Amino acid sequence: MIIFRTSSWKWDLTTQGLTLNENSDIFEPTQTKNFSFPITVKITSDIAEKLNLIYIDNSYQHESKIVGSLQIDNDVFDAYILINNIIGERIALTFFYGKETHPVFSKPLKKLNFQVVSALPNLKTYAKNQLLQSWPQASHQFVKVLREDLKTTTNYEKFEFFLNNYVYDSNTDTWNFLENTTETVDGSPVIFNRNIMCPMTYLLEVLRVGFAEMGLQMLGDFPNSDFIKKILIVPTQFFEQYAASQYVNYSFANYTTQETIDGQTINAYTRVHTPLATGSYSIKIKIIFDNVMAQYFSLKITQNNEELYSVITSNVDVNLDHTLDINILDDTVFHDIIVELKLVQQSDSIAQFNNFTYQYKEGALNIFPLNYTLADYMPNITFKKLIDRLKTLFPLKFDYTDNTVTINFIESFIEEMTFKNQTHLENPNKKRVPNNTRVFELSYPDDEEILINKNGISFSNESNSSNKEELDIECLPLKVKQNHGNITAVYPEDENDLMLILYNGPQFGNNIAVNNINNQSFELNSIYNYYWKYWLKIRCNSETYTDSYSIHYTESIDLKSGIFKYNKNHMIKSLKKKRESKEYWRVDMETETL
Repeated sequence: MIIFRTSSWKWDLTTQGLTLNENSDIFEPTQTKNFSFPITVKITSDIAEKLNLIYIDNSYQHESKIVGSLQIDNDVFDAYILINNIIGERIALTFFYGKETHPVFSKPLKKLNFQVVSALPNLKTYAKNQLLQSWPQASHQFVKVLREDLKTTTNYEKFEFFLNNYVYDSNTDTWNFLENTTETVDGSPVIFNRNIMCPMTYLLEVLRVGFAEMGLQMLGDFPNSDFIKKILIVPTQFFEQYAASQYVNYSFANYTTQETIDGQTINAYTRVHTPLATGSYSIKIKIIFDNVMAQYFSLKITQNNEELYSVITSNVDVNLDHTLDINILDDTVFHDIIVELKLVQQSDSIAQFNNFTYQYKEGALNIFPLNYTLADYMPNITFKKLIDRLKTLFPLKFDYTDNTVTINFIESFIEEMTFKNQTHLENPNKKRVPNNTRVFELSYPDDEEILINKNGISFSNESNSSNKEELDIECLPLKVKQNHGNITAVYPEDENDLMLILYNGPQFGNNIAVNNINNQSFELNSIYNYYWKYWLKIRCNSETYTDSYSIHYTESIDLKSGIFKYNKNHMIKSLKKKRESKEYWRVDMETETL
């Protein structure tokens, strides 16, 4: 049976001629959703009610997506229906199913639920203590990275070349982060922005936070790898908060007053800012509350009883990331700006779920913040795109249950694969193609590349082979070089959406990036030998089969298991199945042999 369900209705699709398409993610460079070919059905009163179709002014109004679950025989998947179009009285629908349909995958990394970091007692001390930690005890690090380009930008003429510049003081025999200062030179104050601090988040922390929004715990040899645990993401952004007569970074912790609204006790949190000069001000807002904390939520920013910003919701998650710009003129200077947050009564501090920065934007001395969120220092990509980028660097297999995601390297996945006997379903008209002339080109964005054929790395000129498949790695590990007395990672001239480094704790006291972990590195030959060699050898020595047959619904077939057929073990590459009757599927399958 094939049944789509929501909390209020179900729809039996068994006889609708649905064709389902599934592709194994070990053969795909991106994470894919299982989907159906579109079906077109007549709009009856029952269908209109199920899909919430409203007929107004000679046309149907509708939501684009209906979320529910899809039961396929004995398996149940998260799913949604996509309404493609409506022509006359017929509606075209596509069904998507599997964990990959979860909305977190389309969420920008900047919108993930990173909690506010309180760098107590100050950022220099906090960052120094972080250097001695590793993931999962630490969510991020402050690693020294050469970034000379910033020295030519406004306010950074005195910049001393390195992000997170950590230096040795022979007088005190200690290491400390350089601090920015205002000094008197020839009788005039001069800004010395010597150091720029930049939080670099552990790759596994970003994955942990994303999957936690799905209620999933990470398992598998990928998150347990010593090499993977040492990978940090280098952001394009950095801490940049200018000191002036008015700058404050804060989080609401405990309520200021309480009131009653509709019988509920409401906590009110209030902060007052008084602009002391005309000019440009900003209030940066970062708030993450779940729907329990935000049963009642109100945020208002006012001046002179004029509402500058307002959000009011109830019983929904709240995820705000907004910067409010305020232009203060002569008639509004000295008039209080009031920030008021209201929540249903909370017994505990809410400090880790909110952060505000009030700033007069006319300063020049870059000071270090006390509170921040890692969300502001994420690559400008979605969670799905992050996973896609990682799959180009490492051959990975993702398997989902209701409460776990197991991320394994393909080698261990294949070693544990079971193979179902399908010799009784052999088809004399199957198509078989040998892949022994296949060539793979594994390459980085900086044009470093290697060629791989059935014998391993190839040094012959096979780059123009008609059977070549390109494996473009869509992230950029930074090169480790010696500059200005330090051997560490170098920020590239051409930025990449996902830039990576390795950090293995302080090296002789210095917070530098390293080139390898236990002899594993980001060098292309190392990535190939440790991670791709096994998988690409299989693929260059395999055969591809294209097959078609009918199968009873009780004979389960899925992409996690292999099959034994034609005297060989096969991995299922793609699967297309159409219900040709209540009990039988018509299956079109592509496989590769082991």
